[in-house]
Amino acid sequence: MRKRFSYSGTVAVVLIVALACLVQSARLRAVEEKPSTEPAVISIFPLGSQQGSLVQAEIRGTNLEGAYGLWSNTGGLSGEIKNIELIANESKPSETKKNQQIFRVRVQLKINFRQAIGAYSLRLVTPRGISNPVPFEVTQEAMIVEPDSPHQTPAEAELVRLPAVVNGRIQRAGELDYYVFEVARGQELTFEVTVKQEKAAGLGAPPEFQPQLNLYETGGSWLDPQQNNWLGAGSVDTPLTYRFDRAGRYLVQMGGILGKGSPDYAYQLRIAPSRQSITGGEQSPGSPARPELEATAAQPGWQERAFTRRISPAWTEGLRSRTVEASPADTIAPTAANAAQASTQGESTREGMVTQSHKAARASVTPLKETEPDDNLSQAVTVPIPALVSGTIGHPGDVDTFRLKAAKGQRVAFEIETPDIAPPRFNPQLSILDAEGREIVNNIRKRTYTLRREAPSMTVPAFFDGIQPKVIMTFAAAGDYYVQLRGLTFRTSGSRCAYRVMVRDQVPHIGSASLKEDHVNLPQGEAQALTVVTELEEGFDGELALTVENLPQGVRTFPATEAAVKEPDGYETQHKENLDPQSRKVTLLLSAEAGAAASIKPSLIRLQGAPVVNGKLGRQFTIAEIPLMVVRPLQTKPSGLVAGSRLP
Repeated sequence: MRKRFSYSGTVAVVLIVALACLVQSARLRAVEEKPSTEPAVISIFPLGSQQGSLVQAEIRGTNLEGAYGLWSNTGGLSGEIKNIELIANESKPSETKKNQQIFRVRVQLKINFRQAIGAYSLRLVTPRGISNPVPFEVTQEAMIVEPDSPHQTPAEAELVRLPAVVNGRIQRAGELDYYVFEVARGQELTFEVTVKQEKAAGLGAPPEFQPQLNLYETGGSWLDPQQNNWLGAGSVDTPLTYRFDRAGRYLVQMGGILGKGSPDYAYQLRIAPSRQSITGGEQSPGSPARPELEATAAQPGWQERAFTRRISPAWTEGLRSRTVEASPADTIAPTAANAAQASTQGESTREGMVTQSHKAARASVTPLKETEPDDNLSQAVTVPIPALVSGTIGHPGDVDTFRLKAAKGQRVAFEIETPDIAPPRFNPQLSILDAEGREIVNNIRKRTYTLRREAPSMTVPAFFDGIQPKVIMTFAAAGDYYVQLRGLTFRTSGSRCAYRVMVRDQVPHIGSASLKEDHVNLPQGEAQALTVVTELEEGFDGELALTVENLPQGVRTFPATEAAVKEPDGYETQHKENLDPQSRKVTLLLSAEAGAAASIKPSLIRLQGAPVVNGKLGRQFTIAEIPLMVVRPLQTKPSGLVAGSRLP
C-alpha cells in the first residue's frame, strides 16, 4: 500500500519551495540559451531630470551598435545621440548571456519646461530595429547627479541641500555612497529610494537591485567618538521617516543589499520634509500626493485590480463601456426556472449577463462616510447597494463594520481603493461575515503548492500570496451580512490609512487587457505573434474582437487563436472564484511581405479591442500602442544618418 505524505513543518516548506524554484530556474535557462539579436536597453543613468533641463545621460545595453535615433512616448522629451562605444573587458552582469557585448550610448536629453511631471519611456532606434523601453522620470524638483569625486566614506560625504533628489549608482561590489546634510531641531524628514529596472528583450529578468539606506548621526558617542550613531534604515518598499531631536549634520549611506554592484544599478534618493506619518512602523513617503489616474476605460492602462485606481460614484460608467448593454426594450425577462437557477447557483446566461449589467449600471451610487464607533456588529450602519464608503483606520486595532442586506443569489462586487498610501505600507483587509459574525471570505490571497500530484505527494500548506483590491460574492441566502475593514496587522493606522470601498451589483465585462510585447521588429518576409491577455470580470462570457491600426504598408494581420490561462502546475488558489477573474490568452499574427520597405523610423501601431455579446459589438477601447519597425536581416545603418543624428 502506497502512503501519502503531507509535510507541514517550516523546514519542509522551505525545502519544497526552494526545489520548485530550482526546477523553474532550470527551465528558464534552457529556454533562453540562444542569445537575442534584438536591440536591448538594460539601464539609463540618471533616472530622471527636472522640467526644462538639459541632461547628459548614459544608456547601456546589447545590440546597440549603429543606433541612430531616440524615440519617446511624449513630444516634450527629445534627444540626440552623441557617442556609441563598446565597453571592453567589463565583467558581464548576470542578466546578459555569453558572447553578448555591452554598449554604452551617450545621449543629450532635452526636457520641455511645460512637460507634465511623471514617468515616460525612452527607446533607441538601431539598424536591428527599436529597443525595449526604459523609464525616465520628469520632476518639478531639481535633481543632483552624484559627483565623480570619491564619496565612499563618511569623511568624503557629498554635501546636499534639502529638499534634494539625488541620482546615484552602486557601480562596484561593496561600494557605498555617503551624503551629508544639515537639519534644524525638531525637523522631520522622509528618505525615499526609487529604482527603475525593466526587463530587456531577450535578456531575461535582470537581477533585482535592492538598495539599502542607512541614516547616521555624525560625531560618534562617548563610547567611540569615531563611530557614527546609527538612527534607522529604509529600502524601496519601506521609506524612512525620522524626527531629529538635535540640530546638526547627519549622514545618509547608500549601498546594495548583499554588497552587489553594477554600472546598471542606479538609484534615486529623495530627501524631503515628511507629511503626517502613520503608526505601526510603516513610514509615510516624502513624495507629493499621488496624481489622479488619467487612464479611462477606453485608453491603454485600464486597471480595476489595483489599490491605486480612482473609484468614484461614476465608476460603473467605465465598466459599462467594456461590455454590451441591452436597452430596456431588448432586455429579456428571465423565466421562473432561469431565475430560480440563477438564484441558487449565482450564475447567469448571456441574456442574464446583459440584463444585470444594464440594471447595475443604472443604479444610483450612495456616497457614505464611516463614523465611529463601528468596531462591533451591533454598531454597524446599514449600507445600501450600490454605495461608495469612505473611511480611515485611525488607530491601532481599529475595525470599521458595515451591514448590508442581500437577496438570495445576489451577485455583489466589493472594490477597495487606497487614496493616500497603498500596499505594502497600508494593507487594508476586507472581510465578509454572515449574520452571526462568521467570516465567509476575505481579500487575502492564499495558495497551496503540490510538488507532485501523484502519490506520494508533497503539499505546502496554504501560504500568504498578497491581498486583493477586489472581492466578488454570490450570496447563498437572503438576509443581513457584514463587511469589516481593518489593517492587515491590526497595528497599522493613522490619518493616511484611508480607504474607499465600492459595494455594487456585479457588471459582467472585460477587465484589463494587456499586450505581452512592448515593441515589434518584424523581418521582411516573416511573421511574429502578438499575445493579448484579457481578464473576464464578474462572469463575462462573451468574446473580444481585436483590430490593429496604423500598420505600415506591406504588413498584415492574420486571425487569432484563443486559450484559457491556467495557474502554474502545482499551484492552487483558495477562494479563487471570489478573488481572481478568469483569464484568456489571444494570439494574432503580424506578417511582413518580402518586398515591404524597411523602416527608417518606427510606426506607432494601435491594438484595439471591443466586447461582443450575443453577436452585438460593444464600444472599442485601446489595449496598447507600441512601435513597430520592418527590418532587414543584418541591416546596415541607413544612408544619410550618422550616430549623432536624430530621427526626422
